[in-house]
Amino acid sequence: QSLGDYRNANQSFEQALKYARSCGYARMEAFVLTGIGDIYAEIQADEQAMRAYYMAEVIADRTQEHFLQVYIRIQKALLLSNRNEFDQSENLFKDAYELVGANGSAMERHLVKLEHFGVKIKENKAAEIMSSLEESCKFFETGGHKVQFEKAHLYLAIAYVISNQQEKVVEHLLFLFSALESEFPNAPLISSAARFKNQLEKFIPDVLEKEYSHFIEQINKFLENLPTLRRELRAKALVVPFDSQKIIIRSLGRMQVTINNNVVTSSKWQTQAARDLLFMLLAHPEGMTKEEISLIFWPDATIEEAKTRFKNTIYRLRRALGKDSVILDQNVYRFNDKLEYEYDVENFLRENALGNKVQNPIEKLSHFREAMKLYKGNFLSEIDFNWVLSPREYIRQIFMNILLQVSMIYFDQSNYELSLEYCQRAINEDILFEDAYRQAMRNYAAMGNRPAMVHQYQRCVKVLEQEINATPSKQTHELYESLLK
Repeated sequence: QSLGDYRNANQSFEQALKYARSCGYARMEAFVLTGIGDIYAEIQADEQAMRAYYMAEVIADRTQEHFLQVYIRIQKALLLSNRNEFDQSENLFKDAYELVGANGSAMERHLVKLEHFGVKIKENKAAEIMSSLEESCKFFETGGHKVQFEKAHLYLAIAYVISNQQEKVVEHLLFLFSALESEFPNAPLISSAARFKNQLEKFIPDVLEKEYSHFIEQINKFLENLPTLRRELRAKALVVPFDSQKIIIRSLGRMQVTINNNVVTSSKWQTQAARDLLFMLLAHPEGMTKEEISLIFWPDATIEEAKTRFKNTIYRLRRALGKDSVILDQNVYRFNDKLEYEYDVENFLRENALGNKVQNPIEKLSHFREAMKLYKGNFLSEIDFNWVLSPREYIRQIFMNILLQVSMIYFDQSNYELSLEYCQRAINEDILFEDAYRQAMRNYAAMGNRPAMVHQYQRCVKVLEQEINATPSKQTHELYESLLK
């Protein structure tokens, strides 16, 4: 999490939660749920973060886990301030101060002050507790609390930006830049800074211009990656599931687009070209020019006709999905991948890539199973244009390879029946897929079923002859001969 690897961090937290619950370790369950809430808060999935904190709070209150009781109230107050609900946020800070009381630790007391100050910045009331934060900053430095120390410098830098005290801004920025350039930079620091992007962009430094520009670039890059981060976590979140995606796009098997769970119907598309243009742009994430699109959709149209048709089609597409669904960047039209959306092809390819990346066979199976669930049929089966054929075959070949790899994993585990099942699925998908015939032959041989192995080879011979007037490859024939011995 501190390195910004939120996907793996969240998976580890969810696994930890299973262990905590299985052995009735309530205290640890509360800490893990709080950690999940922190991840969601950092990627600005505020509703999910609030749910996780509420779940953790119930347990923390029941077990009287004092630090968590204080910390969760702080985090909930921050989330409320993000919605400009400052009165409710202030009430939670009061609760946190009361919980700390006279007997609380100095760390707890200064932690409340730190985040209370961050909210005061949002309210343009930073001057009220400026000196208090300077005090907390020194405490965190003395106590070796690196994360809080760096965040205190961030808040102070922002406060001095607002009050136009450039020397003070530079003083605190130097600490931030040093932290961000370390071997293990504090990723949540950029997440916190992103919440104050508007204030930070108002600052025009006389010195450290290059470093400050890089700092703003890091914030912008983080914000640009948020939709992708949320999509990745959404696909795996179990404990605190995300709400339904705003846009869900299905192209494997039956084609369908839904917005907030409502299907985009033919009447909303108005023309098939508007629907098909969406899928073509998705198939070309690098983008396409108006001329490239027109040549595919209206090859026989005059320049003026193509211009009019393109204009009408892009208008209908944006009207159906939203005006920001397609963006124009340097004469190139692209689907806006910064939207909140889910696309089955992207998820399919991601699971396949993850499956090929890991070495553990159980992990491979997990990713390949997810990919197979997503493949419900040929890519864009309702579109017959030439531009669909290449990506359709590419995706199908990946699916075939997944079936074969799953069969081989089960074969290595001596689960021959299940291995044969996936061989058959592959052959049903493509009766000319020799790799699947060979794998089936290995299975029958390992099971000691020689007649079935021979029959499988003979079936391969017959199919190849009937379909493409060919004989089995040398590899298939040699395998057959070796298995007969």
